[in-house]
Amino acid sequence: MEHTVCSVKKKEVLTPKNIIRWHHDSDVYMYLESSGPLELKIRNKAFFLQKGQSVIGSRFQIANPTNEAVVFRAIALRGSPEWNGRPIIQPYIFDSNETTRLIGQAIDGLKIHPVCNKSLWSIFHLIESLILNMEALSCDEKVPLEIKKSTDKIDSRLLMINRFIRKNYHQQISLLYLSELICCNPVYLSNTFSKVFHVSPIKYLQQIRMEKAKEMIASTDEAISEIAGKMGYVSNSQFSELFKRTYGVSPTQYRSLEHIHANFGRTKEFKK
Repeated sequence: MEHTVCSVKKKEVLTPKNIIRWHHDSDVYMYLESSGPLELKIRNKAFFLQKGQSVIGSRFQIANPTNEAVVFRAIALRGSPEWNGRPIIQPYIFDSNETTRLIGQAIDGLKIHPVCNKSLWSIFHLIESLILNMEALSCDEKVPLEIKKSTDKIDSRLLMINRFIRKNYHQQISLLYLSELICCNPVYLSNTFSKVFHVSPIKYLQQIRMEKAKEMIASTDEAISEIAGKMGYVSNSQFSELFKRTYGVSPTQYRSLEHIHANFGRTKEFKK
């Protein structure tokens, strides 16, 4: 689902003992970071945000329980307020880290009309990576077990790139494009991603594409050229060459073999 900005507060001042009810629509979620203590109330429950902490959630009110003004920075996004298919029931609270710093920079960089704004894209996926870190990745994330056990030691941006590749393998993706998404050097991204996942980002992208292509070739009658396009390849010959290098046969040969195996299985079943 496309996520759009409802409103942005870059330096909002909440006076002592004051309360803000901000965006209570069910399809809006918020990211907020505070310079001082705040109290969040959702469904008659209170959650306390300490100085420097950030929160992600929906449909909560913000109160300043102190005797001093508190400055906060926040963004409200309209979209599906759920992660891994589950709705956000209670706020996610985070201590300050590199990812929250990048989100703050991206919020400050938002333009008045953030259409096709890379800062907006970065905010959404950085927020997503924060929650992935907190949940230590669900089992269906297909990340090695040793990585799941040490997510607190991993640059969260690497998890974000890993997830981005799996969700967007059909797009035109380059190492430079991936590095720009998380504001880092391409060499740094390639080296650190390789150390964590034991494969470079572009090689990982190729692996995902080949797996998806193999499934489509075996289970559909779509033209090989159409499948190549759906995998993000402009050149059909490049796709066929990579497929043969990966599986030892061309896409057309693989489809023929799969049909032979399927027909052989049906013949055996018929004879029984």
